[in-house]
Amino acid sequence: MDVDIIALNPPTVGMLRMALATNKFDIVHIAMHATGEHLEFEADNGLMVRLPYDRFARLFRQCSDLLLVLNGCATEKLADSIARSAAGVTVISAAGDIPRASARAVLVDIYRMLFAGMSPERAVSEASTELSGLAPESEPALRVRGRATEEAIFKIESGVASPNFLACSPHNSFPALHHQFFDRETEAIKIYDILFGERSHSPFVAITGVTGFGKTALAQTLASRYNWRFPDGIGYFRPGGEPVYQGVARALGWELTQGPDAVLAAQVSRRLSASRCLLVLDNLESASEETLQELRALFTAWNTSVGGRAILISQEYPQEFKEMIGPNRVNVGSLPVSASSDLMIGLLGGRERAQQLLGDEIALVAELCFMHPRTLVSAGSVLDIGQSWSTLKEDLQRNHLRGPVQINSEVLGQIISKLEKKQPLVMDFIAAWSMFEDRCREKTWRSLVAQAAGADEAARALYSQVLNELHGAAIIGRYDLAGEVHCVMHPLVVSHLRLHHDRLSDEKARSLIRGHLDIQKKVSSEFDGYPGDELGNIRRTLRLAEDLQMWREIISYCVEVVGDADLPLLRRGPWKVAKELLDIGESAAAMVPDGAPARLRLLLRRGLVRYRLAEFDQAASDYELALEAARALNRPRDQLTALLGKGQVLYRCGDFDGSEAAYRAGRQLAEESASELRHALADIDHQLGKVLYRRGDLAAARLLFEYARTVREARGADRDLAKTIHELARIEHADGNIDTARDLYSQALAIERLVGDPVMEQATLFQLAKLAVEQHDLVSAERLFTESRQISEGLVDLVWIAHAQYGRAVLAAARGAREEAGTHALEAVNLARQLNIGLAKEIVGWAVQEKIPMRPAADQ
Repeated sequence: MDVDIIALNPPTVGMLRMALATNKFDIVHIAMHATGEHLEFEADNGLMVRLPYDRFARLFRQCSDLLLVLNGCATEKLADSIARSAAGVTVISAAGDIPRASARAVLVDIYRMLFAGMSPERAVSEASTELSGLAPESEPALRVRGRATEEAIFKIESGVASPNFLACSPHNSFPALHHQFFDRETEAIKIYDILFGERSHSPFVAITGVTGFGKTALAQTLASRYNWRFPDGIGYFRPGGEPVYQGVARALGWELTQGPDAVLAAQVSRRLSASRCLLVLDNLESASEETLQELRALFTAWNTSVGGRAILISQEYPQEFKEMIGPNRVNVGSLPVSASSDLMIGLLGGRERAQQLLGDEIALVAELCFMHPRTLVSAGSVLDIGQSWSTLKEDLQRNHLRGPVQINSEVLGQIISKLEKKQPLVMDFIAAWSMFEDRCREKTWRSLVAQAAGADEAARALYSQVLNELHGAAIIGRYDLAGEVHCVMHPLVVSHLRLHHDRLSDEKARSLIRGHLDIQKKVSSEFDGYPGDELGNIRRTLRLAEDLQMWREIISYCVEVVGDADLPLLRRGPWKVAKELLDIGESAAAMVPDGAPARLRLLLRRGLVRYRLAEFDQAASDYELALEAARALNRPRDQLTALLGKGQVLYRCGDFDGSEAAYRAGRQLAEESASELRHALADIDHQLGKVLYRRGDLAAARLLFEYARTVREARGADRDLAKTIHELARIEHADGNIDTARDLYSQALAIERLVGDPVMEQATLFQLAKLAVEQHDLVSAERLFTESRQISEGLVDLVWIAHAQYGRAVLAAARGAREEAGTHALEAVNLARQLNIGLAKEIVGWAVQEKIPMRPAADQ
């Protein structure tokens, strides 16, 4: 049985009314923001429409045999309205606040059970129990009510219903922090007109304003309201932590193939240009000049015609992007008085309690807080935890000339003082935050407090209570990221806490630094994508360690995280982060008398990383420094590693004389050493063979490859064997021995497929395709080029995607389609130049030889 799931866009009242009138639905799933009295719909002009619960319920009055799923927190009141107005509707609702990750998991379970023929009541009962882990006598997290609670929605004899659906909610990496959506309709409609206006629109808009006025909350509101316009995802990225390209890709849920910046930039710009996505860049005022330049280049290469959009958030107008933004700037100032009062009422738990605490002076507290949202939040928090309004009013009036930021800091001090008196452990958590920027994994924070404070089990049992107190007082926010709880502080809270941190003793700071670096060592191998958004915290801790000259602790961390080629950060990247840590570790190793072994180790790893980043001159320098250090320490194995690394770098730079000299020096070292290094001879000969092949000495290259082949066959090293056979095939191809070359390529291909080496497989398929073109077997050539291209696109390997475009050009030229060949060749040349690889020169030479027309720019 098939189930069709339809996303309703745009999310307007009229669209819902029409859909209900013209379709017979089994289930309607409502995923919209609810205020407690209203549901928020979008108007045709982009404005928000608040539909009262009773009017929403009346939309379903004529529906029968319908299950309505209310995907939102505290939707009991709405469910009651529907039960009164629509007798034929069965409703699933939430009894309280449910974390986003948990809500997603429980809904998956409910739908799985419904699609298996289970009744709503049983599905909700089982899923709710799994969600909460509550005792049977506790209140359930979810409720189901209505006429057909015990009847199956899908009556299935056997098996399950098979859902065919379009995703109703796109990827969204915004932390779920802002539950108070401020009344910013004036600003919202301006941004809507800029991004989506019918008469004119711009793909980029800037939101500016003083810290604490709710710029990020406004952007999150817009992202939530208009998410249906961005089916390819909504990405939230704060530049300055992760490298730009990895950060943008992670924010949008994309995987990147690691490589030099040019490769990463090309991948991200291609994905952006092909996507209807929204990218939100926050905190731009704190980004470095290098970061801003990379972002500017990325925006310049972004073709937004498909529907991509970006929101840039900064305190001031971001001058680096003025050519792209132009006048499309929306400044966020004070909240309207009514919105400020509503915010305070919400912070205090409702109008009744607000009037109990403030009397008829709700508007006055908003005025004394300058209608500044963050200051209002702090004022609401201090009132909520017991400060009297008379005392707070006196403080606000006395400090009024200091402005909202200073007043906020004063109130934050009062909040923390009250929390500390209630729970002394609060100050241990505050002190531990000195290692963090503005966010961290909650697990890391707990562990750091435990290490630094030497907490016993009794103290640890109070950690959740402390965190709940900090969260309840709006000192921290908490959100789920990849199934793990993270904590975040508003920049104004962090700024205030730094006053506490500056007073920490050196002994306390050293203890926290050691503890945090030890935790990060362990974490580095535990989760994919390390360090991710923890990078800012690591940088801060290492900077504090440098200030206290804790060189050995720095060395220990860097060696543990980037000191071995097989460590995750060196294998998968991001390599710019690895290089940064290697720089820090190498500098620290130079500061201690016995740091030479660690410095050698880090130099070797940095040479490898710089090679991968295409920083060839620096990589060669690192390998030369490592070679000198290895000789001084009498470490033949490290000498050989340095020589082989240097040979590889020089080969990549086209310095074949230098490369050959390095490889021959390595070969001599291996021959003269004990047996432990002699196993490397075959690897060295393979590399030497590549150098000799490029220099045109095919006979000498063939001898070296034959030797390497024999050794690798004897060892059963199939992956390396395939590479050597591939090189032998290239020699036979260059010698004109086409049949022999084809046989060797086919042997290599069979091994590559057996061992699962798609990187080499795409290269071998490409060479077989070129052979087929030379033999005028265009049918086989097209098949082989296509197979190679499909692998390249699956790997997002831009180097071989450029080769694939070249292959299309070669194939088109062989068919006589010269204009088409020129188009493909030009695309390949442009991509190759963007990647800074030598293929561009080869393609231009081929085009000249074959008289393929290309635009003059391609020949420059």
